[in-house]
Amino acid sequence: MRRPQKTKTLPAVEIIRRGKTIKTRITTDADNNANARAWGKIREVDSVRRGPEANDTCEGGDPDAETLCPYAEDRMKVELVSITPKAEKIMAYCARVSSPHQDNPEYAGLLKYCADHGHWSVFEMADATFEIVTSRAIAQQLLRHKSFSFQEFSQRYAEVMKYEAYAPRRQDDKNRQNSIDDLPKEIQRWWYAEQDETWRKAKWVYDIALERGVAKECARMILPLNTQTRLYMKGSIRSWIHYLDVRCGADTQLEHREIALAIRTLLAAELPTLAEAFEWV
Repeated sequence: MRRPQKTKTLPAVEIIRRGKTIKTRITTDADNNANARAWGKIREVDSVRRGPEANDTCEGGDPDAETLCPYAEDRMKVELVSITPKAEKIMAYCARVSSPHQDNPEYAGLLKYCADHGHWSVFEMADATFEIVTSRAIAQQLLRHKSFSFQEFSQRYAEVMKYEAYAPRRQDDKNRQNSIDDLPKEIQRWWYAEQDETWRKAKWVYDIALERGVAKECARMILPLNTQTRLYMKGSIRSWIHYLDVRCGADTQLEHREIALAIRTLLAAELPTLAEAFEWV
């Protein structure tokens, strides 16, 4: 397994660890990827609500433009819900199943050895669960990771309330997996306004449908892909290592990569030995 790409970017996502929101800094990627946030400003990610009254701009927007994105109602969030207690110690204990010194309290070297030599089964002995708030578009990408277990907000049983506004980027002509953050401000404003208008129209029809007795499972068909959803994603530490290896790279859609970077930040705090071994920090 290849080492994850080093990046100085911390995501424009609300990151919650043990009930407390982490404040972070946004900088450009070390690899100067064109998708990176280019303004390198300090932001407090616990300010979730967006609106015309907010003295802030959209994620990725020009800090000199006061109203590039006055429409977004909410944004992505990542929270660590649970992780195996003393996860690194448990994994090392299981790794020493054939050793007479299974209770050896020194395990950093062992875990690094397992990581360096691809002894992946050791990292299946502990797991972690995250709560992720994002759009349906990004949720579809998360659900493609088959080694995880998921529980997602059901639009069949509960009423939809919010959406997420996304910054527009220009399609890279040479790489279909890449987009470039250099569109003019007037196009950005137009795109945010169109997202808002589309959402308001769809939500209006959705609400009327519910009032007229249309089932939620039918009314939801009118909603756009930027409709907000919430899901729980559980997997072994081995699965999370692979997920971060795939999704922290520059070929992942920016919004999904921000989620992966947030998860990496939280796992690095819980698994310092693995964070060093896999260069998460």
